[in-house]
Amino acid sequence: MGSRALHIKEKRILMYPILLCLLAVILFSCSGSDALDNGILLYWQETKCNDPWGTKESDDENTVREALTGYLFDNGIDEFRIWEFAYMLTDGMVTCDSCGCPSGTVIRVEVDETYVEKMERLGFKYGLAD
Repeated sequence: MGSRALHIKEKRILMYPILLCLLAVILFSCSGSDALDNGILLYWQETKCNDPWGTKESDDENTVREALTGYLFDNGIDEFRIWEFAYMLTDGMVTCDSCGCPSGTVIRVEVDETYVEKMERLGFKYGLAD
């Protein structure tokens, strides 16, 4: 019995390096920010209800994200990451209620550098919109 228990213990010890290697591979492949290798950050000033992907200011972020993703794919942009939705209006800033007026939300999108001109033709602007 002692010999068999020792054999099982040796197998367990041999499994630790294999498990550690697998864990390292998994963690390494999942780490990072999902940033693009040659990513450029652009932004879109969301409007009350006049964005080309058909959403309006009252739609939730997931709805806008899905519609924007479809819009970008439909326009040949297939390497991008939607970074954030940032509310940029501060006290005292004036806006309007027309469909084309800004909602105050800025959508930041990172694209591969090869798509920057195309994104600008679609109306996205270069930079952070601060």
